[in-house]
Amino acid sequence: MKVFHEIFQKEKKRHDLGVCIPDASRARKELRADEVIPASHSFIVSGLFHVHDSLMIKGMSGGTIRKKDKATFNSQKFEVKGIQIENKETDLIEEGQKGVLFLDASKGKLPNIKIGDEFEF
Repeated sequence: MKVFHEIFQKEKKRHDLGVCIPDASRARKELRADEVIPASHSFIVSGLFHVHDSLMIKGMSGGTIRKKDKATFNSQKFEVKGIQIENKETDLIEEGQKGVLFLDASKGKLPNIKIGDEFEF
């Protein structure tokens, strides 16, 4: 009986490949893991968009930032007009949270801002 059992037993296939992660995704995950929390009352830019008359910056907060707070970048002043966390409008963003700030330039001219730049509040 044991002989027939071994002969007629279904073979189970095993995949030894594991999980396949593309190189581009792996690099992005490593960058996220290495993110540094910014110094107090700052905001590090991870995304940048121009929306109508305001500037929308995505990133991580290094301190509590509220609406109507003033920010400086390259000696130019900005005012926070809106804050979003996880696509929900809010009045403040706290230290270590990721979110979006809507900024208006005081003189209307926008400087050259890149990913990784830091806004001081």
